[in-house]
Amino acid sequence: MAKIKVSEFDRLESSPKNKKYIKFFEKLLWPNGEPISPCCPTAKVWKLKDGWYMCSKTRKKFNVKTGSKELKHSNLPLRMWYQTLCFISANKGDVSCRKLGRYLGITPKSALLLQKDIRGVLKQSNFVKEKLKGIVEIDETFIGGKNGNRHWDKKVPNSQGRRCEDKTPILGMVGRKGYLITIVTSDTKLSTLEPIIIKNIEKGSAVRTDDWYRNSRLGKWYNHKMVNHSAKPKQYKDTNSIEGVWSTFKANIRGIHRNKISDKYLQSYADELTFYFNTREWSEQDKVELLALSLLNKPLTYNEFKQSKYG
Repeated sequence: MAKIKVSEFDRLESSPKNKKYIKFFEKLLWPNGEPISPCCPTAKVWKLKDGWYMCSKTRKKFNVKTGSKELKHSNLPLRMWYQTLCFISANKGDVSCRKLGRYLGITPKSALLLQKDIRGVLKQSNFVKEKLKGIVEIDETFIGGKNGNRHWDKKVPNSQGRRCEDKTPILGMVGRKGYLITIVTSDTKLSTLEPIIIKNIEKGSAVRTDDWYRNSRLGKWYNHKMVNHSAKPKQYKDTNSIEGVWSTFKANIRGIHRNKISDKYLQSYADELTFYFNTREWSEQDKVELLALSLLNKPLTYNEFKQSKYG
């Protein structure tokens, strides 16, 4: 067998304090304890040194990072990835890159790139694949600030109400006994929102909205009831859950980012908010394991993870 050259992975992971983090990721990737070659799953695997393995059929080396797009090209040790997952799981809201950088002992730029990689695996399609059902609340919010609070030379004309010239709308759907789904949309026209709602909510469910949907066709597929926030007394008080979600989301933006988040990355921040909300009653260790599985390109839905964890 040819001599194995010392690589970046060897240098970073060979110390004894880092080997336990390799074992953590290997246990999640190969729960049976037997490494599986990504080149040929049926081939015998030879164990090399410092976390490396070799496929007996293709003679290619691999390790726990090989199948992960995020981990494979990262020069950070697995210890920092694990610590980042723990730090994110321990926080209830968004974390600034400067705070994360101080915690890990790296530059804010490196911490920002690390956060982007983790947000990339927080896509809601990885964790929620079934439709919402039961009682589902629907509401929209706008990210971008109020036009009346801007300086005179930064005001946008004709942007009041639900106009989207200076704001970006997000549609939120939360089940009373289900999960939260948030989707960034181009506008709040019923022709835009209705197909998204039908795609994500099971027909026949009880849907609760505000009176923006008074001219919608939701009653054709759902048990649709509305709340008029300006009416006194209110007939249905059924959208408090989704309104609480928006309150938390906007508090995070004001506290961490201050300014408007770029439309390019707004969906990734919404995915992060959704993850925090859907796992709010989970233990920190369960959150870390679920995120680690996604990083290893082995994502499980919330329900699949619970079944594998608790049977």
